[in-house]
Amino acid sequence: MLRSYLLSIWLKCTSLVDWAERMKSDESLAILSGFSPDHTPSYGAFYNFFHRLWPGCNNFLPHLRYRRKKPPKGKGNGEKSPSFDKDHAATIIKYFEGHGAGGILKIKLFIIAEIFSRIFLAGSIRKDLLNTKNMVLADTIGNDGVPICPLGLPMKPNGTDKKRHRAKYICPKTKYAERLCMCDNRCTKSTYGRVVNISLKDDPRLFCDPPRGSTQWKQVYNKRTSAERANKRIKIDGLLEEGHHHSSMMWYIRLFAIISVIHVDAWRKHKRESA
Repeated sequence: MLRSYLLSIWLKCTSLVDWAERMKSDESLAILSGFSPDHTPSYGAFYNFFHRLWPGCNNFLPHLRYRRKKPPKGKGNGEKSPSFDKDHAATIIKYFEGHGAGGILKIKLFIIAEIFSRIFLAGSIRKDLLNTKNMVLADTIGNDGVPICPLGLPMKPNGTDKKRHRAKYICPKTKYAERLCMCDNRCTKSTYGRVVNISLKDDPRLFCDPPRGSTQWKQVYNKRTSAERANKRIKIDGLLEEGHHHSSMMWYIRLFAIISVIHVDAWRKHKRESA
């Protein structure tokens, strides 16, 4: 069933009803899906399969859903609606922190996350398409506002730049007098160790690690196109919103299938290039 659903994503079919009919009329699609041409599943069988991947009810309970608020309308005819500037990322993060991403969300996503990790993610790692040793995860900032180093240790404060309105933090294992990082697992080539500057105005676009405008920052920023391409593959190539789904189950399962197909496509291209 999973192979058949991934094939429907590959062929850009957004309706399970249409896909079930296509398998009945096209023997090749039935065979590629792993079914006998005279015994193909109905669209209802796919939903029964999805329920096995998604424990519990189809949708999150109303108090567990994230709902966007509509911007206020203009006061009169011909007037524009007021601007609605809001940090949506911060809102979503706060939402998941409040509702416990490690609780009900973890239970719901456990099965499809395990399938994706063990089959598709592990497959890309075996084919050397992903190098986990060279992956760099962004720092998380603690509840007290102090940056956390890659080892999970809070960084040491190192003064404030009043002209630039920012606070400076250095590696927790850096000896300031010798200006030398004593960490055995250095996360930077600098002998001084990692430095994080945080804007006192709390503007995440102004303070970042590596420092904004540096050579390393430019190299990382150039890789941003890969993230944009990934979004394009999910939303446009994978037709994420064309399914017009109404349940949390179908949204997450379709997203899981799209990113799985992206990995399979990378395997295909890798094999073609290495042949």
